[in-house]
Amino acid sequence: MKKKNKIIAVLQARTNSSRLPKKVLKKINNVSVVEFMITRLKRIEIIDEIWIATTNSKKDNIIEKKFNKIAKIFRGDEKDVLGRYYELSLISNPKVIIRLTADCPFIDSNIIKLGIKKFLTLKVDYLSNVLDRTYPDGLDFEIFNFKTLKETEKNCKDISVREHVTPYMKTDYYKKIKTGLFKTYNLKNEIDFSHFRLTLDTEEDYLFLKNIAKNLGSNFSWMEVIRYLTQNPQLLTKKFITKRVGALSRHNKIKNLNIANYKFGKSNKYFEKVKKIIPLGTQTFSKSFQQYVKGAAPLFAENGKGAYLYDIDKNNYIDYVMGLLPIIIGYADKDINNSIKSQLEKGITFSLASKLEYQLAKKLKQIIPCAEMVRYGKNGSDATSAAVRLARYYTGRKKILIAGYHGWHDWYIGSTTRDKGVPNEIKKLTDKVASFDLKAFKKRIMTSDYAAFIIEPYADTNEEKNYLKEVRRLTSKYRTLLVFDEIISGFRINIGGAQKEYNIVPDLATFGKSVANGMPLSIIAGKSKIMKGMNEIFFSTTFGGEALSIVAAISTIQKIEKLNISYKIKVYGKKLIEGLNEVISDNNLSNYIKFKGPYWWPRLNIKNTEMDQNLFKSLLRQELNACGLLINATLNISYAHCNEMIYNQTISRYNLALRRLNKILRKKNPKKELKGELIKPTFKVRD
Repeated sequence: MKKKNKIIAVLQARTNSSRLPKKVLKKINNVSVVEFMITRLKRIEIIDEIWIATTNSKKDNIIEKKFNKIAKIFRGDEKDVLGRYYELSLISNPKVIIRLTADCPFIDSNIIKLGIKKFLTLKVDYLSNVLDRTYPDGLDFEIFNFKTLKETEKNCKDISVREHVTPYMKTDYYKKIKTGLFKTYNLKNEIDFSHFRLTLDTEEDYLFLKNIAKNLGSNFSWMEVIRYLTQNPQLLTKKFITKRVGALSRHNKIKNLNIANYKFGKSNKYFEKVKKIIPLGTQTFSKSFQQYVKGAAPLFAENGKGAYLYDIDKNNYIDYVMGLLPIIIGYADKDINNSIKSQLEKGITFSLASKLEYQLAKKLKQIIPCAEMVRYGKNGSDATSAAVRLARYYTGRKKILIAGYHGWHDWYIGSTTRDKGVPNEIKKLTDKVASFDLKAFKKRIMTSDYAAFIIEPYADTNEEKNYLKEVRRLTSKYRTLLVFDEIISGFRINIGGAQKEYNIVPDLATFGKSVANGMPLSIIAGKSKIMKGMNEIFFSTTFGGEALSIVAAISTIQKIEKLNISYKIKVYGKKLIEGLNEVISDNNLSNYIKFKGPYWWPRLNIKNTEMDQNLFKSLLRQELNACGLLINATLNISYAHCNEMIYNQTISRYNLALRRLNKILRKKNPKKELKGELIKPTFKVRD
């Protein structure tokens, strides 16, 4: 009995490919490309027949001979591929035809199933995932009905177009090619992955795809491929993150971008458990739910690789928070991980000092101008507090002058609005000046005796650099120690820190965050005559010499040096600022937001808006998260970001987010579009 809605899949295959002859016979996981594809197609139960459409050329005899037991074979005209499909369909008598080519061995059964469902439900004439590409290039398929094929066969006369089968079906898609009047539909993914290239066109492509399949098997999904590649970014040469230029691409219209729709159910559910036993739900204010639109944002990470973070809902993000800056190379860097694993076999923390402590100290002395001697802590607050205690001991003075953010200990946090629990007697020992306000600094330094002036020393302008030079002169004149808090700037602005970049040498300096690519380590460095005071004051930690972090730091510094990472971060930062500001302008939001330098640490400037600024920030972060971006106030760039794939995806995702935001801002009551709670600023940490 003839089936009313018969569905067939037609795999177009030949042996005389100009760029890669006999590619259909090449082996992937010990079977030919054709067999590999047909095995994946057979997982689609709704397909009634699988056909291979090849040519009448003698060269393609091998296709019929080799594959006639696993699929039906039809042979037709070599140039008139449209005619080949039509003649095949007259024999098979299908209702629906799925067109596939051997260029796409990684076809995904789930995407095709979704396409079939949409095709039948929407009752369209033509459906594909290539009209407005959001899936990786190489997962291509087209679906059309026999009626559409018959009309195309009748009306499409151009042999150069008939060779490509379906251009006539793509109503109004081309500017210079005549098309029919069909109801078409483009199948989109929620996130644009079109920058990935998984096509089989050259020998290089073949080796690339073969390697992926070797590691993933034969039944993998396309998202498993994406995950594997993002976890192994060294495989992604520029070729595999560049869109293929099709034979008819010169006729294509400009495509629209897709819009994402992430879900956060697992994060929200897990938070309800966590908040009962962990105050704030995490260990860090800036990583807590308060910084995100709770209810419409990720709250818990599952894993990270390169520049990507994956949450427990399996959403992926290009991460520009990067753990609040410790990740300078990228998540789960293979070289650094291997050094940690190797040391793990030897031990973590010992009853004596290890040789590693000296090896790292020797390296730090080479690259940091002030580092005549060094000591280690575990986080930035350890280091800045040790520097303050050391300065008080060395100078015999009590008071500290500060500019910027310096951690959570009493001597600093008592000067902020987060001062609960800090005695007034402690607060009185710290004075504060705005960063780069020379007049205010002079007034303070000339009227009080300070043990130290501690400042975050990164400067955006020549005027600010001159300020730092004048601060160096005045602190020396008034016998106040100059402490550079390089917890953030260290290894990023320059491998030797801001002091190396500006040629201004402080008395003491503190480093942390980026030194060990995510492992907990901080550094107090300084002149020997001051650092020797460490023998007298009490600065002693059980885990200061913990070996895994120290070996990670050695490995990280070696990689920063070898790959010139500090410079590459600046280059990428400059490009990213320009690209994102162009997106902002294109979306008519320049009156609201703008990215600005420094290039090594770009910052988002939110201008005066008509709505409450906190609401605006909340809506912006909500849409960024929904489109696969983690971006807060700054762009915390790592080496893993510094490639075309990440840049292109960042620009694409940011554009999607701003398009969504624009729609919200045009509404009468934008607050109604907030899908969770407003963000809650911790406090203003920098002037």
